[in-house]
Amino acid sequence: MALKLLKTCLAAGLALAGTGAAQAEPIDDLEQALARSQTAAQTLDTARQQAAAGQLLEALASSERALFLDRKSQPARLLHAALLCRLDDPGGATAEFSLLRKGDFKKADWQAATAQCPAAATKGAK
Repeated sequence: MALKLLKTCLAAGLALAGTGAAQAEPIDDLEQALARSQTAAQTLDTARQQAAAGQLLEALASSERALFLDRKSQPARLLHAALLCRLDDPGGATAEFSLLRKGDFKKADWQAATAQCPAAATKGAK
């Protein structure tokens, strides 16, 4: 229902802007993106793909959405912390790492996440 309303509003806005039906594709893209991001796990997968593609701000937003959907998701929080490191926010990363325990992760996953700012991980992690 909400998606249908959103699509209707977007279509109306495009029509008012004089763009007509030629702009229908972004609405379809939005629908596909929302459909892919309905669970925390799906959103986390999207965030990982974005990070791998170098789309760090998009990946950060997706990791935040994953945490919104499942605030206890430790993999989402670890990715979020790592992205904050990569985006030069060691304070934010330290805050995120403080909510994690190193022992809850595979050694390789922890090392990959903390490679950008090991000091933040050391200060924050339990």
